[in-house]
Amino acid sequence: DVAQSQGAEDGANLLQIALGLLFATFAVQQWRKRPRAGVEPETPKLVSAIDGMPPLKLLGVGFGSATANPKNLPLCISAGVAIAQNRAGGGGFTTVVVFSVAASSVVLAAVAAVLLLGERTRGPLDELKAWVLANGATIMVVVFALLSAKMLGSGLAITR
Repeated sequence: DVAQSQGAEDGANLLQIALGLLFATFAVQQWRKRPRAGVEPETPKLVSAIDGMPPLKLLGVGFGSATANPKNLPLCISAGVAIAQNRAGGGGFTTVVVFSVAASSVVLAAVAAVLLLGERTRGPLDELKAWVLANGATIMVVVFALLSAKMLGSGLAITR
């Protein structure tokens, strides 16, 4: 039915606009919370504790952090909207699996490197951790601004 299809498309567009505004809000919050020039960013307690955790506890902490992080919910919702709107590319299940692997790829690559190379990864991973801690707020501002622009652009696009 054309009316139902149009209603679903309008609903998806409104959801994308709402998510775009939410991502813009996250970007502004991150910008305001960023460390000022010359101020060393505070290392989160969890990040400090990770170095001494056994692998199973790390797995649990990683899963808990990913599922409890309120910023991940709009990311997953926006991915779901994009997947639902692009059904022409094959089955939904395959697309969800591809999204999940892509979303986890950085973590999977780091785990694979540690498993394959062992202690040789300690130096590069410590350097990466220091860089991410020093630049985390800026990274998140850019990511949220790009997601906001993408979602607002998609939601406001006229497809009729």
